[in-house]
Amino acid sequence: MVLFSFLFSLLHSSKENRGEKLFDSIQPIVQFLHDHPHGAGLFTFFIVFCEALAVVGVVVPGSITMTAIGVMVGTGVLSASHTFAWAIAGAILGDCISYFVGVHYKDRLHRIWPFNKHPQWLTKSEKFFHHHGGKSVFLGRFIGPMRAMTPMVAGMLNMSVTRFLFAAIPSVSLWAILYLVPGIFLGVLSTELPPKIATEFVLGVLGLIILIWFMAWLIKHFFTQIYRALEKVVWFLWNWMAVHDSTRWLTKFLSNGNSKNEYQQLLLLFRSFLALIIFFIILFSVVHHGILTFLNEPIFYFLRSFRGPRLDFLMIVITILGDYKVILGAAGIFVLWLLYKKERRLAFYYILLFILSEFAVTIFKSLQIAMRPGSFMGDFGSSSFPSGHAVFSCVFFGFWAILLARTLIAEQRWIPYVGSGVLVFLIIFSRLYLGAHWITDVVAGVAIGWAIVLATVVFYSRKSEPRLNIKRAYLIAISIYLVLWLGYAVSSMPKQVVKYEVRWPATAITLSEWQAHNKSIPWYRAGRLGEPIQIFNVQWLGELNAIKNDLVDSGWQVQPVELDFRGMINCLFGDSVYRYFPLLPQLYHNRVPVLIVTKAIEDNNVLSLELWQSDINIDGNTSPLWLGAVHYNPKMPRIFAFHKPKSRTKFFGAVDLLRKDLSGFKLQEFEYALSEQPEEVRELNWNGKLLLISPIK
Repeated sequence: MVLFSFLFSLLHSSKENRGEKLFDSIQPIVQFLHDHPHGAGLFTFFIVFCEALAVVGVVVPGSITMTAIGVMVGTGVLSASHTFAWAIAGAILGDCISYFVGVHYKDRLHRIWPFNKHPQWLTKSEKFFHHHGGKSVFLGRFIGPMRAMTPMVAGMLNMSVTRFLFAAIPSVSLWAILYLVPGIFLGVLSTELPPKIATEFVLGVLGLIILIWFMAWLIKHFFTQIYRALEKVVWFLWNWMAVHDSTRWLTKFLSNGNSKNEYQQLLLLFRSFLALIIFFIILFSVVHHGILTFLNEPIFYFLRSFRGPRLDFLMIVITILGDYKVILGAAGIFVLWLLYKKERRLAFYYILLFILSEFAVTIFKSLQIAMRPGSFMGDFGSSSFPSGHAVFSCVFFGFWAILLARTLIAEQRWIPYVGSGVLVFLIIFSRLYLGAHWITDVVAGVAIGWAIVLATVVFYSRKSEPRLNIKRAYLIAISIYLVLWLGYAVSSMPKQVVKYEVRWPATAITLSEWQAHNKSIPWYRAGRLGEPIQIFNVQWLGELNAIKNDLVDSGWQVQPVELDFRGMINCLFGDSVYRYFPLLPQLYHNRVPVLIVTKAIEDNNVLSLELWQSDINIDGNTSPLWLGAVHYNPKMPRIFAFHKPKSRTKFFGAVDLLRKDLSGFKLQEFEYALSEQPEEVRELNWNGKLLLISPIK
């Protein structure tokens, strides 16, 4: 009841109060883990041990708990080396106990609960073991249903203990890394947010993971039964409608002439309505800026932080796959081929499919004018909602997936659906990456596209299939599509590269404006999720090499601006200076710092200064202007993002310490009270001091 009352009060509180409550509720847990690191290690050991045990591991949600543990490693609450060691030890012990249970009971396992009630658990694992042999111990560790059962089956089938350990130990070590890394990455990412926002972000993502796991569990255990029950309901409804005068006309209209599966027509229509309902739910949320738009900006900013020329080129090639010119051009040529083959009915519905798609895209783009996320980078020229690429690619590939699946045996029907789904996913991901759409745009596009496909298939299926070979027609349609895609990609690539190029605005000011601190100069640097993360409390006018040399002469040490693989390992496990730097490069305008220098100071602290290219030109001055941040890096394990700031924040006094090493420069200092600071940076605990540095002429 206490938990429910807390959640109820959390949901009904304001955003600020919600952050405070989350912050305060998590803080004791974080502090406990700081003070009792061995307790956290034992907890990790126990969770991994339970997941590795036969039978027990089937019900333990290890992926969720390992992600949560990885988050605490990524944010510095837990030691990476100790956590990995505890996780590997727990998995090895669990595997060994399961192995010796199999050695002891052997064939008697089939007569022991729960295997006497669920014999398929052992049967599937035995088939897997016989198929892969000794490799099954290694492979089974990475396959959910097999993870907890394979070691026991290996013992039951007389695999030698030496071979078992030879396969189990490497697989356990690799598994621990793979399962912890996503959580570590999430934890590192959360450090790019202010503490209270980081709390909501981490808990929100963990909640989403739990929800996905729960939905997967429901689908695995109940989907088949629910689907069968739904089919029975639809079958009953169809038969009821067929014998009543008021509804008989509808069953006759939808009938496909096959008495065994006529009710499937109604089932397809229900699915179409469900997709349409999902679309309108998203539309309502977009219009009213509802909860479904929560991830729009974080996903956009996160993907933008990985933009680069090579990956941009690849994503442009992929996004052209869903271009309406390519898809509609291929559809038009294919319709001409269908008319040549006298398949007028299929041609009619193929034309209808794309007319409905074009109509839906045009109407909803006109009704809901939505700004594209990357419109500042290029002129996309239309509303972003819904995504036309998502609609047309879903329609094109979805329609053929359904027609092709009907020609295959039941065991192979998943192939066209998975193949089409992968292509559609790549196209919509490219739209998100290139900043052409929000996540709500592409999900809504898939929903309305799928609704159109299912409705069209219902009406198309009212009569028998065409005389032509569907597989041959599919190959011809895909061949036409690929030829047009390749031709359009080659001819339009230069324009597409310019269109999707990330262009940061460059500004010019006078020297006197800068010396008076022009307020148009950025105050802060945003993190990978778009939130303010670091104050620019230094503006330095000068040549980079001269700046570097002067700082080195004053006792500063130059550090790498990006960590290589060895640096990342040191950052996680080592005690060098790398330990106090973030795993991910700190970006401004998608660029890493041009210079990072550190200096050891009193009280076991490290002073750090980073400089970034500013994209600001000083008229009449050839020296570039760099934006920078000088702050403390406490010489201790990195503090978790939930941890409350101490009385002396990372900015307080840092500017004054830097001034001592700049006797040969012209210095101007400004100080802004909290009320004078931009509202978005007031949570960063800045003391308001800003230092302008320029050479003495």
